[in-house]
Amino acid sequence: MKIAMMTNNYKPFVGGVPISVDRLAEGLRLRGHEVCIFAPDYGTEEEETDVVRIRTRRKRLENHMVVPALWDRRIGEEFEARGFDLIHVHQPMLMGNLALHLSRHYRIPLVYTYHTRYEAYLHHLPFLAENPALLAAAGRALPAYMNYFMSHCSAVFAPSEEIRSYLEGQGTAAPVEVLPTGLDAASYEEDAGISGGIREKYGQGRPYLICTVSRLEKEKNLYFLLRTVRELKRHLGTDFRLLLIGDGGERARLEAYAE
Repeated sequence: MKIAMMTNNYKPFVGGVPISVDRLAEGLRLRGHEVCIFAPDYGTEEEETDVVRIRTRRKRLENHMVVPALWDRRIGEEFEARGFDLIHVHQPMLMGNLALHLSRHYRIPLVYTYHTRYEAYLHHLPFLAENPALLAAAGRALPAYMNYFMSHCSAVFAPSEEIRSYLEGQGTAAPVEVLPTGLDAASYEEDAGISGGIREKYGQGRPYLICTVSRLEKEKNLYFLLRTVRELKRHLGTDFRLLLIGDGGERARLEAYAE
């Protein structure tokens, strides 16, 4: 099968969606499918086989995401040349809007992965962040748009049972299947030397080391995590340490909050 995979963010941007897209594409290729990824051009990446880089607008969002230029002629050229059987899109807007148009134009099925609750990301849009009333209105309107978008998809993939239940509770018309982000075999390899070094450096003699990995942004709910750790210390003592791995716009505020 020839699959066009379309995403608003991809390597070298560090985030859950780029990781998911990369692993899914490699898994499908190993099964004999042809996968071409349409992704933004960040200006720093090396040329890759079966990755079509789309020009982006100069201005970036505060979390360093870029906005792809959907009129890039290379998109149409690749669709004409490759004769795709399926479009798999990873966001409901921008590339999602383009994917919906291409699905209709070429009369090929469209599937979509619902990676996250997008209403939690609206504050990254400056014109919404500066107007609380408009931000609240957009948050209320977004579920209706999501249902509209997904009603035009042949299938929707959810990364967990919880998200599937949420989508079905919202009245999503398309069939929803669970497709978690995969892990490659290296994720299961043990290295006592490396893990021991991490425990020695960051555990500081405590028997338990708790770790979380994410972008340091508001939507990741890390303030809630820190409040939870405070309660754990209050009830269980200090037999553990918490290690937050990541970077982002909330780093300095999270450090101050932790203090």
